[in-house]
Amino acid sequence: MKKLLLLSLFITSIYAQTLDCKNTNTTYNTMDCLKINILEAETVLNKYFTESKKRYAYDTKLISLMDESQKRWLSYRESECSAVYQMWIEGSIRVIVAGNCRLDMTKKRTHEIWETYLTYQDSTPPILKNPN
Repeated sequence: MKKLLLLSLFITSIYAQTLDCKNTNTTYNTMDCLKINILEAETVLNKYFTESKKRYAYDTKLISLMDESQKRWLSYRESECSAVYQMWIEGSIRVIVAGNCRLDMTKKRTHEIWETYLTYQDSTPPILKNPN
């Protein structure tokens, strides 16, 4: 699974180099750029979640709860963005709006994981930098 994700990211990054995502001029280019951004955001989310689990590897109960929480969050994100898609079902923009939902929620979750599991209450620097 990890190898497939890395291969997909590699292929996507090569394709992204041919796109000008700052100046998209078609719906298809906008959707392609959005897919690239989502894939990148999900890669960052996975990195932060993995680092969180490494930090607390000694606490198997916590790791189990974190895994369950992430599984439920992924399900929630899918349901929420499906609802957004359905809300815009009559419009050609539905894919973009639903994709933005997925991207925004992924970035927020990454920040949430960083803030909860990878920072300290004192002045100790966080384990990873702020994802925002």
